[in-house]
Amino acid sequence: MIQAEAYVDIFTDYYFSGRESTFGDDFLEQSLFRVAHLDALSRIIELTPSSVPYWNGETYLPLFTKFIPRFLWPEKPEERLGQEFGHRYGILDQTDSVTSVNLPWISEMYANFGPTGVILGMALVGVLLRYLEMKFNRKRMNILQAVFGLTVMLPLFYQESNLSLMVGGILLQVIVFYWLFRLFR
Repeated sequence: MIQAEAYVDIFTDYYFSGRESTFGDDFLEQSLFRVAHLDALSRIIELTPSSVPYWNGETYLPLFTKFIPRFLWPEKPEERLGQEFGHRYGILDQTDSVTSVNLPWISEMYANFGPTGVILGMALVGVLLRYLEMKFNRKRMNILQAVFGLTVMLPLFYQESNLSLMVGGILLQVIVFYWLFRLFR
């Protein structure tokens, strides 16, 4: 909350007080650029497939194993797509092994399958979101069901990180909540 208040204060000081901000002339541009994720998409469109080959669905493979709990598969590979994406597209220095760069859903679709991937991928995401909305956001739900639905749906509203990171845990989450509801019923 403090960061949001500071952001609003800086924004209003710069644009409505008539005095200069310490952030310079491109504060608004940088702010919009940060939340729009156009940098990732434009870089991917520019470099794929001419310099960087398509991923051909590789980034979606964790979706098939994401629901398996680590206590059942202790050696389950960790998902480090933020690192791989950053290195693959020259956003991160090759020696950087710490920083993670978000790969938004539409950018991921293009990096995997190009323009066709974006069109088909958005259609599939639309169907998925509609299905989840029908299941977890109905009229006549009690408060517990509404909270459960919100818990499932909330990570899907801001598609800032790759699909498997944002969606991969939903199946396990639904199963756990289902059994908890049955247990406490």
